[in-house]
Amino acid sequence: MCGRMAVKYAVEENITGKMVSLVRESDEPYRCTTGLVSLSDVADAEKPVPREWINESGNFVTEEFIRYAKPLIQGEVEVPIENGLPNYIRLKRNPIPKKRPQR
Repeated sequence: MCGRMAVKYAVEENITGKMVSLVRESDEPYRCTTGLVSLSDVADAEKPVPREWINESGNFVTEEFIRYAKPLIQGEVEVPIENGLPNYIRLKRNPIPKKRPQR
C-alpha cells in the first residue's frame, strides 16, 4: 500500500520531500489509510516505544503494545529456499524520466 502510494505521489502528482505513512483508522477490525509526512519531520529522528508499553521489569512489552503491533506483524512469510539460501526476487531497474516543472 505504501509503495503504491509513493509511486503515485512521486510520478502522478510530482510530490517530493515527503514519506508515505500508515494512518490507523480502527483497531478491530484493523483498518488504515495512507498519509504524507514531511521528511524533515521523520529523517534522522527516533520514535521510541512509549514507556507505558514496556513492562515494569523493562525487559518486555505489555499486552497493550502487542494489541497495537499485532495487525502490523501478524502472519507468516514463506521465503523460497534454493540450495539452502533464500531465493529473493531480483527486480530490474526501470528508471522513470523526471517530469520537468511546469511554468
